[in-house]
Amino acid sequence: MSDLAKMREWIKTFPGGMPDNFQVDFTDEIPQNAGLFPAGTVEVSRERFVTGGVTVMNRYNFALYAVFEKPQDVDEISAKNAEWIMDFQRWAQEQSINGLAPTFGNVNTREEIITAQNGAFHSRKENGAGMYVINITAQFQTAL
Repeated sequence: MSDLAKMREWIKTFPGGMPDNFQVDFTDEIPQNAGLFPAGTVEVSRERFVTGGVTVMNRYNFALYAVFEKPQDVDEISAKNAEWIMDFQRWAQEQSINGLAPTFGNVNTREEIITAQNGAFHSRKENGAGMYVINITAQFQTAL
């Protein structure tokens, strides 16, 4: 399974519910849609050993967009959507801490960290759909 597929399948297990239509690199701007957007890989550090080996610390970056109903000036629905964002972020942290999140490296996999952070309301469409975004990162080591 590819790293993208592992991340996507893990996100689908969020007990707070994931919108029914969950795609990669796309989301419809109607309620109950979501999209996972890979946003690149960053090399955080590189360590070379006298034996010739190399260990690289990498970070995957993703943006998770979720679209929910968001009528104008209905505080209860806005609060429910905001709670979903906060619950998802807390769940991702707990999964990472407890070793239940996917791993991507081949060195110290128990030390890998997945974070979901900076969740926020992004925009509201004329059809009453609200788009929210969460930044997800996965930091891991690979020995080459």
